[in-house]
Amino acid sequence: MGKDSQFSTLTIGIPVHNEEQSLPESYASLVEAINYLPKYLQVEVIYCLNGCTDQSESILRNMTGPSSRMGNFAIIESAPGKMNAQMAIVANRRFKDGPICFADADILMGRNTLAALYHKLSSDPDCMVSYAHVEPHYDNKHNGNSSSFPDLLFSHYNYRKHQAPRNYFHGRTFMLRDAHDFDEMGHDLAERVERVRKIDPWFVEHLGLEKGPLIDDIYLSRVIVAEHGLSAIAEVPDAKILFHPPTTVEDYFRVLERTRAEIKRLDLLYPEHAQIQQNLFRREFEDASLYMPEGERLKLRLLRELETAFLKRVDDALLSPSERKNQLANAHWVRAGTTKQAFGGLITDDFLNGSTPLGPALERDPAITPGDALYDGQKSPEERAHPGGNGLGATGTGEHPDQGQHLHHDEDGPKPPMH
Repeated sequence: MGKDSQFSTLTIGIPVHNEEQSLPESYASLVEAINYLPKYLQVEVIYCLNGCTDQSESILRNMTGPSSRMGNFAIIESAPGKMNAQMAIVANRRFKDGPICFADADILMGRNTLAALYHKLSSDPDCMVSYAHVEPHYDNKHNGNSSSFPDLLFSHYNYRKHQAPRNYFHGRTFMLRDAHDFDEMGHDLAERVERVRKIDPWFVEHLGLEKGPLIDDIYLSRVIVAEHGLSAIAEVPDAKILFHPPTTVEDYFRVLERTRAEIKRLDLLYPEHAQIQQNLFRREFEDASLYMPEGERLKLRLLRELETAFLKRVDDALLSPSERKNQLANAHWVRAGTTKQAFGGLITDDFLNGSTPLGPALERDPAITPGDALYDGQKSPEERAHPGGNGLGATGTGEHPDQGQHLHHDEDGPKPPMH
């Protein structure tokens, strides 16, 4: 790519909320990725502290990268919240006309990540946002532990390799052609909130609609596809990042809850985009798992069953009290603010490991094999005695903890050296 590129500047914005453990390695990988950008490109880096209570600010102010291209470096502050930080970065950037890249503070970039994202935008005039390919990183203590939740969740990431590409993007690392969607985001928010209030004021109060969009990738994916079509979003396989996926059921379910709640919020505020979410961003999980080993399919199906049961509860809680059929959903519901918070211990690793007593009513029938217990619970005792197959049938249904069913959407959720 030569100097005839249409861009001459690039802003890199990184929201930071209590990332003292991740910042040193994340920063080092950013410096190396910047060094691989085209030499003619002017680069500015803006870290935005939003609600930090740890040593993130001190660590940032003491870091110096071995790159002459880090001269345009700034640390700013905003109100808590990732999108508040992003909007502050947009408002404070020096380079107003070039692309802007947002990256999480707890990921690791490959050395070619920024260059690959930039090249996609420069070479494809239809592309409005390019986003990185993500790979989960598991600590060694989880490797090979088939009873741990990380191992169960790994079946999901294994499964993604057999899926068709998604039509939306994740928020861990992405590059926008411009920032006008941030500039325009709040201009009619008050009118939209009042319209919902006239329908049912419960939604405004309990879902915090007056705050506007809260999750960047869900909101921006919908807006960009509405304005420019599906070709405007592109995953770049050569732009690789590593992230830490959730390691507990509690954190994983918080990702699902937060995603599902944001989709509901956006459907209320921006109903013109609801069909995009439903028809274009929804991914079915059917035939692809046939390519996986049987053991992995069993884990994937178990994960989907857990998701389905949990999300039924979340969906009921997202209905106004007058709409609810399940009276249990009238219990007080607390929105998930972050995956870093504990869930409350409703589902634990002991539960998944089988060490939590099931109780007399749920004790396993000796005639039921593990496969039967998971997939053939409706069979008669005679059918269980003569299964005539592996009991798996088709493949796991349900959806991924991103926008296809829930979200990012952490988040897809999710950070250590590149493979």
